[in-house]
Amino acid sequence: MNYNKITCLGISAGLALSPLQAAKNKQANEKPNVLFIIMDDMNDWIGVLGGNNQVKTPNLDRLAARGVVFSNAYTAVPLSNPSRAALMTGKQPFVTGIYNNQHELSKFPESNNSLFMPQHFKDNGYTTIIAGKIFHTKPSADKMKSMWDDMKNIDGGYGPWIKNNQLPEHLTQRWTNYEAWTGPDTDFPDVRNSQRIIEFLGEKHEKPFFAAMGFYRPHTPYTAPKRYFDLYPLEEIKQPALNPDDLNDLPEYAVNNFLRDRKQIQLLRAEGNYYEQMLRAYLACVSFADDYIGKILDALEKSPYADNTCIVLVGDNGFHHGEKEHWGKTTLWREANHVPFIIAPPRLKNKIKPAVCESPVGLIDIYPTLVDFCGLSPVENQLAGNNLTPLLHKPAMKWDKTAISTFLPGNFVVHSSNWNYIRYKDGSHELYNLTSDENEWENLADKPAYKHIVESLSKHIPTSWYMGAGTTPASQNKAPAQRRKPRVTRPL
Repeated sequence: MNYNKITCLGISAGLALSPLQAAKNKQANEKPNVLFIIMDDMNDWIGVLGGNNQVKTPNLDRLAARGVVFSNAYTAVPLSNPSRAALMTGKQPFVTGIYNNQHELSKFPESNNSLFMPQHFKDNGYTTIIAGKIFHTKPSADKMKSMWDDMKNIDGGYGPWIKNNQLPEHLTQRWTNYEAWTGPDTDFPDVRNSQRIIEFLGEKHEKPFFAAMGFYRPHTPYTAPKRYFDLYPLEEIKQPALNPDDLNDLPEYAVNNFLRDRKQIQLLRAEGNYYEQMLRAYLACVSFADDYIGKILDALEKSPYADNTCIVLVGDNGFHHGEKEHWGKTTLWREANHVPFIIAPPRLKNKIKPAVCESPVGLIDIYPTLVDFCGLSPVENQLAGNNLTPLLHKPAMKWDKTAISTFLPGNFVVHSSNWNYIRYKDGSHELYNLTSDENEWENLADKPAYKHIVESLSKHIPTSWYMGAGTTPASQNKAPAQRRKPRVTRPL
């Protein structure tokens, strides 16, 4: 594989080191920089994860080729605000009470009073910069000012928005438009924010940096420059694998509370080629984001910081494209929770080989991992996740941990290496064998042969949780059925 290494200029004719080599030598004794990239509503549709064999993501693929890909990675919550809150605080949503996009981080003490990850880097001598969407709702203004040295490009908005609705009126209640954009790329906040990160990488920095770039795409509206739509001829778009009997073995609670878009899905498939057009538009948005991620990676390679920068790339949550009669996120099935997660370590100091790690991990593991990997001071009594540094060095090592996702109070899914186990608030449940049933079509939870699997995975489900109602976390609620004494809320 081609690592695009910057050529060393060395010592010329017995003279002093070149400025570039001198900078690299200096960095060898410093903490590594961090380039953190998060994509909005990015599911596993990238080449290396195989979620869609039509998608074109050459830059995500080249990043994966030089790092460790966690192929069994999951969000804490299949929704932007609580997912990002958990990632940045290292606290589970059932501890903070932040479950949805309306829960403002600044109004939830368990969250707002946390030591946020960028703040911890800044406290440890890092320059910090934010561009784009890192938080959905933000901590208090004072918190934001304290954790970022540069906030000039929190350039928001999901636009540009199109004026004319391309979908029939009866399909638009929970849908957003799509369009091949013919205006300039700079109409998109993602482009302007990427340019700021590129500028930052070209500047001189006396301290290590933590640079955070948040892409709005591929989140709706499914609008991207026309050239990305041209990558995907409409007549070649293929629908995801679907099972007409998929819902027959689901608990009533799941159908009533997690499948409210079934009618729209059915209409979308029935009328014209709207389904294919929506899929095409999502693919175009993925490739659009991929292209600008590539420009950022190119800028890093041209900078003096190329060999001493750890790159972390994630999606904040997964996304259904019609699977289980659902379009969107906010479910406990794999499509809504499975996300890209890549760590490309610095080439300068770490002999970590590119690999795919199949162990179950969560985005909540990023904070403790970077604390250890970058040699920061410990964070006491806050971080619920696991330190993944051992997996970076030995991706195939035995890993007996699980990852946990939740949506709305009392609903959980436990992700293990081979199984997904869902337990709903009313005690109903689902079990899927990911080895033989990656699409989660056959619910095995009530079959006697799998009782021992259910019992084993049930041990990882929290026994209490905050409701998250109102502006502060409400009193804790106990889980139904036979539950054990409360344990530390840590994904085991």
